[in-house]
Amino acid sequence: MSEFKFEPKPESDYLPLTALWSSELGFLKNIKFLILEVFFGVSITELLADTSSVQLTKAGQISSLEMSKSDNGYIEKISKFIPPSLMTKVMERQLCEMLYEKYFKTYQFLTHPEENLLPSGSERPEQNPEFSDPTLYRLNKLKTTQLSAYRGKLNFIWTTTETLVATVTWISTNSLEITLLLTGLVELAKRFRI
Repeated sequence: MSEFKFEPKPESDYLPLTALWSSELGFLKNIKFLILEVFFGVSITELLADTSSVQLTKAGQISSLEMSKSDNGYIEKISKFIPPSLMTKVMERQLCEMLYEKYFKTYQFLTHPEENLLPSGSERPEQNPEFSDPTLYRLNKLKTTQLSAYRGKLNFIWTTTETLVATVTWISTNSLEITLLLTGLVELAKRFRI
């Protein structure tokens, strides 16, 4: 007889599709942030996951044994969680606002670090409710399992968009060439990262 016992995850561990729409934000801000999330969300979550294992203390880097016990990770200003590219450089202010409103306040993917986990030479500035403040952030490791589900929701939006574009184009033009061209342009927009 197997000793395996299954315990399902609590409902709070699941990120519903409706979480992409915040009731605290207005209609236009929700649309703006949703567009930014669809275009940049996957690369931002990849950066969050990649930097979640960077471990620093006031004394500098720590050993791998201490690393496994730490709840730290990359600690920086919110703009450092935006992947450096030409497209993100143009949209940096809007992306910082989106990170603050959605990733910090709504999804809670980002959190403030504990005082004792700040990197050497860092002093925690006064917290300011504005997204452009110099407050330090880190990945909330309690929410890391939701990053994959979040990326899945963004891919679902892209797939739905491609399907709608292809269907509407085919029905309205009955032209395979135009349908393939527009579907290709949507796919290019999805993958185009400079």
